[in-house]
Amino acid sequence: MHKSILNIPIIIFFICIAAVLINILSSIYFISIMFIGIIFLSFEQSLKNKQYYTLGILVLTFLFLEVNMGFKPFSLSLLAFFSHSFILPNLIRVVSFSNVSNYVHILWFYASALVLFSLGNDISFSLIFSIFINIIIDFIIVGLFI
Repeated sequence: MHKSILNIPIIIFFICIAAVLINILSSIYFISIMFIGIIFLSFEQSLKNKQYYTLGILVLTFLFLEVNMGFKPFSLSLLAFFSHSFILPNLIRVVSFSNVSNYVHILWFYASALVLFSLGNDISFSLIFSIFINIIIDFIIVGLFI
């Protein structure tokens, strides 16, 4: 098992609590900071390591973020499972560097979440800017801690 901060269930629990609290506070000021890239990487590690109790916490976090951000319930969870099962094995074969792999997974998940959001709502410049800021924040967190 690869040493990662995302393999420790208590750390994932605190990441989920932080993501929910930051999302509540940032939605008050109309800046949507979601951390769905970090939660997606945690989701992927939990599926890979068969930590199903941690997976339940991550699904609840996804559910709260979906409801708060205007997605349909369980859409991000299903997208994460679909991405982990079908899309990411092909991306892993294409991307040969293991250090770049997490960044590609985050970019893929944000792009697919943007497509998912655009199916039900209109895309605006503020949404694109918010997604871009979220990608940068997730890249910084992955680069520093994971």
